[in-house]
Amino acid sequence: MPLIVDDFYELLALHRALFEVRFISDPNDPAVPASPFIGKIAERTIAAIVELGREYETAEGWEKWKRIKMVPNSREWNAVLSEIKGSEKWGTMKMEEKKAYLEERVLPLKLSDETLDLLIRDAEN
Repeated sequence: MPLIVDDFYELLALHRALFEVRFISDPNDPAVPASPFIGKIAERTIAAIVELGREYETAEGWEKWKRIKMVPNSREWNAVLSEIKGSEKWGTMKMEEKKAYLEERVLPLKLSDETLDLLIRDAEN
Protein backbone atom coordinates (compact mmCIF):
# COMPACT_ATOMS: atom_id res chain seq x y z
CA MET A 1 0.00 0.00 0.00
CA PRO A 2 1.56 3.34 -1.01
CA LEU A 3 2.08 6.06 1.55
CA ILE A 4 -0.10 9.07 0.80
CA VAL A 5 0.43 12.27 2.74
CA ASP A 6 -2.06 14.86 1.55
CA ASP A 7 -2.39 17.00 4.65
CA PHE A 8 -0.42 20.25 4.42
CA TYR A 9 0.67 20.22 8.06
CA GLU A 10 1.70 16.58 7.94
CA LEU A 11 3.85 17.41 4.89
CA LEU A 12 5.45 20.27 6.81
CA ALA A 13 6.24 17.88 9.67
CA LEU A 14 7.68 15.36 7.21
CA HIS A 15 9.81 18.08 5.61
CA ARG A 16 11.18 19.14 8.98
CA ALA A 17 11.99 15.54 9.93
CA LEU A 18 13.68 14.80 6.59
CA PHE A 19 15.70 18.01 6.76
CA GLU A 20 16.93 17.08 10.24
CA VAL A 21 17.86 13.61 9.03
CA ARG A 22 19.74 14.98 6.01
CA PHE A 23 21.86 17.38 8.02
CA ILE A 24 22.25 15.86 11.48
CA SER A 25 25.75 16.41 12.81
CA ASP A 26 26.22 13.09 14.62
CA PRO A 27 24.00 10.41 13.05
CA ASN A 28 23.54 7.04 14.69
CA ASP A 29 23.63 5.45 11.22
CA PRO A 30 25.88 7.51 8.89
CA ALA A 31 24.31 5.95 5.79
CA VAL A 32 20.93 7.53 6.51
CA PRO A 33 21.77 11.25 6.01
CA ALA A 34 23.71 10.42 2.84
CA SER A 35 20.95 8.24 1.39
CA PRO A 36 19.98 9.34 -2.12
CA PHE A 37 16.52 7.92 -1.41
CA ILE A 38 16.04 10.27 1.55
CA GLY A 39 17.23 13.16 -0.64
CA LYS A 40 14.70 12.35 -3.36
CA ILE A 41 11.90 11.98 -0.82
CA ALA A 42 12.86 15.34 0.69
CA GLU A 43 12.76 16.95 -2.75
CA ARG A 44 9.35 15.41 -3.54
CA THR A 45 8.05 16.54 -0.16
CA ILE A 46 8.91 20.16 -1.01
CA ALA A 47 7.13 19.79 -4.37
CA ALA A 48 4.03 18.45 -2.59
CA ILE A 49 4.16 21.33 -0.07
CA VAL A 50 4.24 23.80 -2.95
CA GLU A 51 1.27 22.11 -4.57
CA LEU A 52 -0.83 21.97 -1.40
CA GLY A 53 0.46 25.37 -0.33
CA ARG A 54 -1.58 26.99 -3.09
CA GLU A 55 -4.64 26.33 -0.93
CA TYR A 56 -2.96 28.01 2.04
CA GLU A 57 -1.45 30.88 0.03
CA THR A 58 2.06 29.77 0.96
CA ALA A 59 3.09 28.28 -2.37
CA GLU A 60 5.17 31.31 -3.40
CA GLY A 61 7.34 31.08 -0.30
CA TRP A 62 7.88 27.37 -0.81
CA GLU A 63 8.69 27.91 -4.49
CA LYS A 64 11.49 30.21 -3.31
CA TRP A 65 12.52 27.62 -0.72
CA LYS A 66 12.99 25.04 -3.50
CA ARG A 67 15.72 27.24 -4.92
CA ILE A 68 17.59 27.78 -1.65
CA LYS A 69 21.26 27.20 -2.01
CA MET A 70 23.53 25.70 0.62
CA VAL A 71 25.43 28.36 2.54
CA PRO A 72 29.09 27.92 3.53
CA ASN A 73 29.68 27.42 7.26
CA SER A 74 26.01 26.72 7.95
CA ARG A 75 24.89 23.77 10.04
CA GLU A 76 24.09 21.89 6.84
CA TRP A 77 27.47 22.71 5.29
CA ASN A 78 29.34 21.55 8.38
CA ALA A 79 27.39 18.28 8.61
CA VAL A 80 28.15 17.39 4.98
CA LEU A 81 31.77 18.51 5.28
CA SER A 82 32.29 16.39 8.39
CA GLU A 83 30.80 13.38 6.64
CA ILE A 84 32.95 13.59 3.52
CA LYS A 85 36.14 14.38 5.43
CA GLY A 86 35.61 11.15 7.38
CA SER A 87 34.87 9.10 4.28
CA GLU A 88 37.47 6.74 2.83
CA LYS A 89 35.55 6.63 -0.44
CA TRP A 90 35.84 10.42 -0.94
CA GLY A 91 39.58 10.20 -1.60
CA THR A 92 39.09 7.62 -4.34
CA MET A 93 36.42 9.55 -6.25
CA LYS A 94 37.14 11.47 -9.44
CA MET A 95 36.18 15.15 -9.54
CA GLU A 96 33.00 14.57 -11.56
CA GLU A 97 31.94 11.84 -9.14
CA LYS A 98 32.51 14.20 -6.20
CA LYS A 99 30.39 16.89 -7.81
CA ALA A 100 27.57 14.50 -8.63
CA TYR A 101 27.69 13.00 -5.14
CA LEU A 102 27.52 16.40 -3.45
CA GLU A 103 24.70 17.69 -5.62
CA GLU A 104 22.65 14.66 -4.64
CA ARG A 105 23.87 14.66 -1.03
CA VAL A 106 22.63 18.16 -0.23
CA LEU A 107 19.10 17.63 -1.60
CA PRO A 108 16.67 19.27 -1.10
CA LEU A 109 19.14 22.19 -1.09
CA LYS A 110 21.02 23.28 -4.18
CA LEU A 111 24.69 24.07 -4.79
CA SER A 112 25.86 26.85 -7.07
CA ASP A 113 28.98 26.00 -9.08
CA GLU A 114 31.02 28.35 -6.89
CA THR A 115 29.70 26.84 -3.66
CA LEU A 116 30.24 23.32 -4.96
CA ASP A 117 33.88 24.12 -5.73
CA LEU A 118 34.31 25.70 -2.29
CA LEU A 119 32.82 22.66 -0.54
CA ILE A 120 35.18 20.35 -2.44
CA ARG A 121 38.16 22.58 -1.55
CA ASP A 122 37.14 22.58 2.11
CA ALA A 123 36.76 18.80 2.10
CA GLU A 124 40.21 18.29 0.65
CA ASN A 125 42.02 20.57 3.10
